[in-house]
Amino acid sequence: MPRIISLARGGHSIQTQQVDSKPALSPAVLPLSHLSLVFRILTSISYLLSVRIAFGFKKQPYFSSLSRKDWNVTWYTSNPDFTKCFQSTVLMWVPCFYLWACFPFYFLCLSRHDRGYIQMTLLNKTKTALGFLLWIVCWADLFYSFWERSRGIFLAPVFLVSPTLFSVTMLLATFLIQLERRKGVQSSGIMLTFWLVALLCALAILRSKIMTALKEDAQVDLFRDITFYVYFSLLLVQLVLSCFSDRSPLFSETIHDPNPCPESSASFLSRITYWWITGLIVRGYRQPLVGSDLWSLNKEDTSEQVMPVLVKNWKKECAKTRKLVIKFVNDAKAPDWQGYFYTVLLFVTACL
Repeated sequence: MPRIISLARGGHSIQTQQVDSKPALSPAVLPLSHLSLVFRILTSISYLLSVRIAFGFKKQPYFSSLSRKDWNVTWYTSNPDFTKCFQSTVLMWVPCFYLWACFPFYFLCLSRHDRGYIQMTLLNKTKTALGFLLWIVCWADLFYSFWERSRGIFLAPVFLVSPTLFSVTMLLATFLIQLERRKGVQSSGIMLTFWLVALLCALAILRSKIMTALKEDAQVDLFRDITFYVYFSLLLVQLVLSCFSDRSPLFSETIHDPNPCPESSASFLSRITYWWITGLIVRGYRQPLVGSDLWSLNKEDTSEQVMPVLVKNWKKECAKTRKLVIKFVNDAKAPDWQGYFYTVLLFVTACL
């Protein structure tokens, strides 16, 4: 005989029938274990919904208040500033990601670019020493974070990630400085851009630190502020040194040239601004130029280097033009204007 079993959970009572194992089960009647499982699932779902309804709408104003606070710092203010999280992550990681993204392509380019060997100069030694000093400063920040954790001061993990990432990047920058010297690169646009991006990002952080220090109730992290000021000063010096060009490589053709073109030894900044030609312009302004005032041609600009490339491309274009003319002649249905067009095209290419 079936027995009535009453279940009471969560203030609700459920009645079900337990059927003896001997009679056959009806499809409409479920065993007690199945009903218990369904009941537990429904209870869990209702509990999650109740938690969501009770606390979910209370969390939304909290996150929206944080968002409004960030916008009040960066946008809706007369004195905008970046948040501490943005400074510790984006502004610190952008120059690192730039250099690591350029490294594979730049390394491949330097492997194929060998103009000779540049001896160690004061400029190169200073760049290398500053690179190691920047590496030491980043490691000092990292060790200080570990020291704080040993004393029970647990800050955000970004205080461990950022110094580690930047210290490895400084080692990469120092490696590239020496690799450029061994490959005869007198000035590097990649490294100049890296130091410029790093300095601009650090400049935004420096402004924020100064604004924070000027407040009356400001809490200053003395050690990290000192290391950052040292870091900023070293970046500034690195950027200034990257604007200058190193000496010519050993066994370079410009060493024995009495009047070499200054473009080959000009820095990257001088090339993109055409500052290297200023001397010739000033000389021509003061007095008429003569043949001895003109510089020697660079090797890549001589006819010995230019003419083979020109002849090769010229033959390709002539072959294409002949194919077009032959195709026009063999096609009886081709319109007449195409013949006049090809004739003018041949004339123009012959004049060029």
